[in-house]
Amino acid sequence: RLLVTQGLKLSNNELSSLPGVTHIILREVLERSWLLRWIDLSFNNLQDIPEAISSYPRLNTLYLHANRISHASQVKILTNPDLHSLTLHGNPCENGRHYKKVVLAHCAALRRLDFSTVTKHDRELATIFAQRMAAAASSKSKEHALQRAEAGEEDQVVTARVCYAGGLHASAGYALSVAIAQGKERELQYGELRV
Repeated sequence: RLLVTQGLKLSNNELSSLPGVTHIILREVLERSWLLRWIDLSFNNLQDIPEAISSYPRLNTLYLHANRISHASQVKILTNPDLHSLTLHGNPCENGRHYKKVVLAHCAALRRLDFSTVTKHDRELATIFAQRMAAAASSKSKEHALQRAEAGEEDQVVTARVCYAGGLHASAGYALSVAIAQGKERELQYGELRV
């Protein structure tokens, strides 16, 4: 008789990373590791969302709360089609102005975020936010107007570069997304925006 593991609890282990070979190790240790449905990585020291997570296509619950993840946009690596529940509260990214919209814009299948139900209104706001980000990123005038990301002392002065491929330069990140969502494209065109 075969015992199939559907969950993996790695919380409270002071993990600072999850090596990329984790899925290979799990495949050797667990029978049918691709059937994992939930992973608990809460209360660790993770600064990034482990890319190995995306190698579990049936994953529907992921606990990442109480870590050190600083950018909500990291959720874009979570390509798991069945991911319905995600926790990120207790991470620095939770303090971002548009935290919920950023997460929901990247994870369309989520039904619960931080143990709260995702409402239809939440989903609509995230969709509008994503559309504004995409429109601003594809705008030719933004490519020439935005120079580089800089941080001021008290206020952050944010300028960002848009790659010619149409996507945001990695250094642009969250601050540009916030500016775009707030409709502050005009300030961005002139090179400085305080957020």
